[in-house]
Amino acid sequence: MTRPGTQLDWPFGPKANWPRRIVSFFKDKPFFAAFIWSSAIYLAITAVFKIYFQFPDDSLVCLLFNGLVFTHTPSEYNLMINALAACPIKELYLLWPNIQWYALFFVATQFLALWATLAAFQLSPFTFFKTSLFILGFAVVLIHQFGELEWTRTASFAAIGGFMLLAALWSREDKKHFIPSLVMAFCLLILSALIRFPTLPLMALVAIPALLYWAPKGKNRTVCGSVIGTLILTGLLSVGSTWFQQVYYDQNPAWGDSLRLLEAHRGLLSYRNPVYNETTKPIFDSIGWTANDLDLFENSYRLDPSLCNIGKFEKLNAYFTRFGLNKNFNDSIPGVLSNPYTMLSLLFLLVLFFFVPKKELWFAIVTSVWTWLVILFCLWSMKIPERIFLPCLFLQNCLVLSVIAPTSWIKGETNYRFQGGFHWAIVALVFLLLGSGWMLRLQYSKNHYWMAREIELKEIIKKINPQDDQLFITWTTVFPYQEIGAFEDRHFLEHFNVLAMTWFEWTPTSQAMLDRFGIKDFSRDIVDNPAVRLICAPVQFSLYQIHMNEKYNLKVIPQVLLMTDQFPVIAVRSTGNDGPHLRSIDRKRHDNKS
Repeated sequence: MTRPGTQLDWPFGPKANWPRRIVSFFKDKPFFAAFIWSSAIYLAITAVFKIYFQFPDDSLVCLLFNGLVFTHTPSEYNLMINALAACPIKELYLLWPNIQWYALFFVATQFLALWATLAAFQLSPFTFFKTSLFILGFAVVLIHQFGELEWTRTASFAAIGGFMLLAALWSREDKKHFIPSLVMAFCLLILSALIRFPTLPLMALVAIPALLYWAPKGKNRTVCGSVIGTLILTGLLSVGSTWFQQVYYDQNPAWGDSLRLLEAHRGLLSYRNPVYNETTKPIFDSIGWTANDLDLFENSYRLDPSLCNIGKFEKLNAYFTRFGLNKNFNDSIPGVLSNPYTMLSLLFLLVLFFFVPKKELWFAIVTSVWTWLVILFCLWSMKIPERIFLPCLFLQNCLVLSVIAPTSWIKGETNYRFQGGFHWAIVALVFLLLGSGWMLRLQYSKNHYWMAREIELKEIIKKINPQDDQLFITWTTVFPYQEIGAFEDRHFLEHFNVLAMTWFEWTPTSQAMLDRFGIKDFSRDIVDNPAVRLICAPVQFSLYQIHMNEKYNLKVIPQVLLMTDQFPVIAVRSTGNDGPHLRSIDRKRHDNKS
């Protein structure tokens, strides 16, 4: 019974105040709220975009795990993903071979990283405002991240999620949400190390200003001690994982040699800029390389042991310094600044600066300057492709976003108003949204282009009609492995025996394929070999022709077996001209397209 004149507070009555109740409900459950946000973002992306791998390398690793094309049995030996993660993935393929576990591993890691990053914002003040800005500012980057899987970006994203969650936990006075935060952060940091170890110290380097900023803000000794302990444990286990990787591969001398050869090769190809001129000619003469041999090396032709071996790589690594800013245009500061994702990151940073309180402004400025110094350091000591600089800029903006305040509060934290620069922030936000819309259109067009190319590729494979007694040599990226959907069934390649001229061409996997087809001297034995088909670009075959003339005094020509809109399939012949020349057909195809 109620007293006369009173009104029941029904769920939809005037006193219900549902918006406040909903906000209060999610505020008390930050991880649940972050999960809802993350799910909505991911479902929206996958509803519009089909997921692919950004580069052929990940597609090749996926095929290794699948046990198709290269080994015909699932293999954890890939030299890229740490063996502690690779072995379980291999076992999953053995148990359930029809599930694309490698792609699922990447997507799950990225989803967990997004969940952790949004949870970090839920654990700090102004949760809805920060989350809304995060989605508006990072929409294009997230689509790029989820829609085009790549191991370096995935590892970086995992490290960012772990660091952001620990930073949010550090400044809290209570121990609420303490255990799930530590567990999630620890898992993400370990995953980052297992997927691509160098990304973990790189993201830690970018976060140094945040470490100095938050260090005096720790309020709960138990929380701070646990965060420090988590970081120490993560560091020890990450270093231990690299040791395990080396020991695991060294159990098999052939795989151990492959790993050392890959490291020496990467040091020369990725971190140095070898050039052939009158000054450098003596060093190349000392290892027996001509100018064409250097071009072959840079075009991933490395299956000739007399041409490419550890001794020659180490000698060139010692001669050409890895430190300097004279890298190619794509790995340069102008190359970074011309990237559209850089422009969007800078626009978003400008929007955030309008909401940074004056007392936090120094932190935002120092973080931004420091991030670009780290990028410059990476260029000087290594290289700065998009997969390196984009995560750095992403973490930079996340750190600045964590300290913004949409208001100047008058009475506590309940009554507030927008700051004076709000109108300029809206102008910058409009430009950001326009740029994001333009990039979304490009990403959508690219995604549908790849979908069409994937359908074409399957039809091309049917025309090729690969047989078990045929070997297809794919030269670098000419064969579009990355245009096969990340979750697509790859059994249409089942009889497509491949020797890939790429990063794992020295491994026992490739050697087994060479042995199967009786190839001892690769350069010579693919000539006039009826079992061998070569898929390459005209410029690559021209380099091979020069190599055969220089080393064997042998003239070779291409016999075109099949010409498609995506790539040619040719046989290498030493005498006669049994078919149209590759270059002439390629020129004719280009003219027809024009």
